Amino acid sequence: MAQDADRPAVSRVADRGAAAPVTAGTAGVAGPAGPADASASYLASILLALLVVTVNTCQQVGGSIGTALLNTIAASALASYLLVHGHSPAATAGAAVHSYVVAFWVSAGIFAGAAVVCGLVPRPDVLTRQVADVSQAAAPVPA
Repeated sequence: MAQDADRPAVSRVADRGAAAPVTAGTAGVAGPAGPADASASYLASILLALLVVTVNTCQQVGGSIGTALLNTIAASALASYLLVHGHSPAATAGAAVHSYVVAFWVSAGIFAGAAVVCGLVPRPDVLTRQVADVSQAAAPVPA
């Protein structure tokens, strides 16, 4: 345990096989019992709660910004369609359809771009193997 003193409490808990389940209304960490583990478990549960709150906030803000952006694009498309085709009832109906189509294709482009980014992100097992290969290559050879 003395060699663990310079490591953060959360990493010590993770090394002992503790799980951090995220359930509705709770953010707890199940780990071995003990005075040092109790404080590490408390710290891990606080950090997990902060993580959950941060993720929820980012999702809410991202969703509202995305909706506002698509609404602005659709309104722009509607206005430009009406400028070109006039303000007759048929042109107004066509402008509404045109604005929906433009907003749909913009959102489809955003999703396609996100799919490309997701495809470029390496899987965790690939990263783990690369770290293991580097650590084996850097290990000293016994004489």
